[in-house]
Amino acid sequence: MFEEKSEPTKLNGGDHFDGTDERNKPEWFKDIRKFTAVVSNPSVRLHLQAYNQLIKVISNVEELPQPFIKGIVKLFVTSAILHYSHRESFKAVERLLSALAKHDSNATLCTVAHSVLTLFPLTPNISKSIAGLAISPSKWILMYFSYVSDDVVKDLVSSLGHLSFYCCIDSKISSIFEKKLRKLCLDNKQSIRIRNGVFDICKEASCSKKMVCLMSYLFLVNSFDDQDLFLDQYSKSILFSKTRPEDFVLKLCGNGLKCVSAASFHDLLLPNIKKSLLRSPEIAIFGVTKVIESLMFPIDDCFDDLLDWLSSCLKSSSEDMGRAAVNALVAITPKVDESVVEKIVNYLMELLTSVFFFLISV
Repeated sequence: MFEEKSEPTKLNGGDHFDGTDERNKPEWFKDIRKFTAVVSNPSVRLHLQAYNQLIKVISNVEELPQPFIKGIVKLFVTSAILHYSHRESFKAVERLLSALAKHDSNATLCTVAHSVLTLFPLTPNISKSIAGLAISPSKWILMYFSYVSDDVVKDLVSSLGHLSFYCCIDSKISSIFEKKLRKLCLDNKQSIRIRNGVFDICKEASCSKKMVCLMSYLFLVNSFDDQDLFLDQYSKSILFSKTRPEDFVLKLCGNGLKCVSAASFHDLLLPNIKKSLLRSPEIAIFGVTKVIESLMFPIDDCFDDLLDWLSSCLKSSSEDMGRAAVNALVAITPKVDESVVEKIVNYLMELLTSVFFFLISV
């Protein structure tokens, strides 16, 4: 399909190669044109041939210009995510990524990361089938994470934040992401680099949701211990959110909330719980309930405050709010002594009685 080159090719002026100026086109440019023509072809046989031949071409080139690497990576990553379904096709993508990374790992992985940010926006109502598309790019980025320099770690971590948001939708997909992340974090150097990337990205307020997802996974693989940063991002993305948080995100955040100490809860989270329930109880109640469900220590000392703040939700006409508030009270019971449980029961009985008399008086 392609004409194989026997001698290595040196590309001069590679930084200015854009594939449009005839004077700058290398001899094997026609091979690249053929690859771009079939990379999205539904025929597995055809695009596998294209990948294999392009890898041979690249192996005979001493130097590749960045514009070429970025263009070709964007092309086949997009094609793979949107069109491929066979294992052989994804293996071919990995081989080509490996070949390109040997020339310029930063440009290769950065382009994968930027493609992920475009193809996987943080939107609600994501189906499991769409979430499944995040598996392959997650593997690629985690597989080659150690190849890149510190300069591009932030880009890769940002894309991992988006992918963690998608992967937590389904338990099977989530376990695959967790396994790959755990494997990378066994290398302490890479674990530190990921954490440093998280710290940098958390400075941007708009990134709190994807970072709270990624940090939850890092807690799960025992590679993160900054409770203050996690609670700050949880408050911004969940408690003070302008929209109701996704159930799958709340479930994932439980991994981080379980690691929160009593001191951090009282000093950092409890004030935000109060503010959020006063400001937007119809949104905050779901995040508050998840906090209470996840705590691993007694909360007798703050029960009265919590009950006071939850009271408006318990009396709400919204069925979802009322149910979430009741779930919060139920979650409190294992974390308090019997006398407090009795208070909860008495409070609920009084509430039910008042509702009953209201209904019969109407």
